[in-house]
Amino acid sequence: MHPSFRKYEKAYRQIHEIWSDYTDIVEYISLDEGFLDVTHSEHLFGGAANIGLEIRSKTRDATDMASDIYYVPKNGLTQIKKLDTENFNHIS
Repeated sequence: MHPSFRKYEKAYRQIHEIWSDYTDIVEYISLDEGFLDVTHSEHLFGGAANIGLEIRSKTRDATDMASDIYYVPKNGLTQIKKLDTENFNHIS
């Protein structure tokens, strides 16, 4: 299969739109990777783990792509910036 930048561009725009449903605090690492600070929206969506499940489901529905979602309890953005993977919880 040949790579298609147009398809990839469409997919990452869809992913960014999904993320913006939950927070406007995003630290982008690449076009399709980033860290989201959902501290102020957890109470609206049932916590970070639930937000991760929703993002994964919406991403698959919109792009037909699988995604790995991790979350860090409280003060997560600081811990994520340090890439302290011992504090990450994988959403399966």
